[in-house]
Formats: sequence, structure tokens, C-alpha cells
Amino acid sequence: MKRISLLILVMMITGLMARSYAQVDVTFQVDMSEQGTVGVVSVAGNFQVAAGYPSDWTPGTAILSEGDPGIYSLTVNLPAGTYNFKYIND
Repeated sequence: MKRISLLILVMMITGLMARSYAQVDVTFQVDMSEQGTVGVVSVAGNFQVAAGYPSDWTPGTAILSEGDPGIYSLTVNLPAGTYNFKYIND
């Protein structure tokens, strides 16, 4: 009985740890067709270090690419969580 209880406890802890390290693809997408762009469209926020950029809140490093005319996007892989961000038009 003790072995079964220990096994269940280990499985629960392993499941909780796996959930806390879950990675998800996040796509930042903005429609700039009515705004016009002056240069680079980027996104800055507290997600940047987690996505592999050198520092958080650094404009011009997480650059979005234009797909459809005026639609800019960037997909990054992040740990599950809540992040703050802002789009930057040059």
C-alpha cells in the first residue's frame, strides 16, 4: 500500500512539474493597413528573455514580418504564463 501511495505521489508531482514547464507557440499579429508604417514594426514586452532575446522591453529586437499587405506577425515559443507587450511602429 505504501508503494502505491508513493507511486501516485510521484506521478502527481511529475505532472505538476511538466505543466509548469509547458511551452506554447504565441503569435503576435497586428493590422497596420490603416496606420501606415515608417520602418520596422516590432513588439516589446516582458516575454522577450523567455523567447530568447537578450533583454525584456527592448524595441526593435522582436521584429514582425509582413505577410498580407499591412498585416505584421511574429511567432515565438514561450513558457505558459501571462505576459505584457506593446507593438512599436518604428
